[in-house]
Amino acid sequence: MWSNEEYKDSFFLVDSAYFSKTLYQTEYYTLQIYKSGSKYRDKIGDEMAAPVNYLMLVTVDDKEQVIDSMTCYYFVYFLYESAERYFQIKNNTTINIYDFYIDEIKAQFKGKYTYKISKEGKFVLTNIYPPHDL
Repeated sequence: MWSNEEYKDSFFLVDSAYFSKTLYQTEYYTLQIYKSGSKYRDKIGDEMAAPVNYLMLVTVDDKEQVIDSMTCYYFVYFLYESAERYFQIKNNTTINIYDFYIDEIKAQFKGKYTYKISKEGKFVLTNIYPPHDL
């Protein structure tokens, strides 16, 4: 279920996700959250691998078919640094995503992405800060 292309290399240890909770429901879709498993927890601090913890937001229809999904949270455990993503949901339809890169010296803000959930259950990117091409 992991959908982040930047961390697809075999160096990144990504476990399967499992259903955690239903967050919101409309007549057109249900918003669910999935959590990564802990299969690679013992590899945290390993210089030869980077375990990834993550959460996925998933919209499904009334037949439980996936409409759309997105990675809303992750923490990539490098040896001396981390890549991190956090999220905030407003009014059950607006999702703000915040990306950071943290090393031994400083934390760097990488960007804020705002998504709206369409009536059909699709995650639609509506804003990027700092601005760059959508």
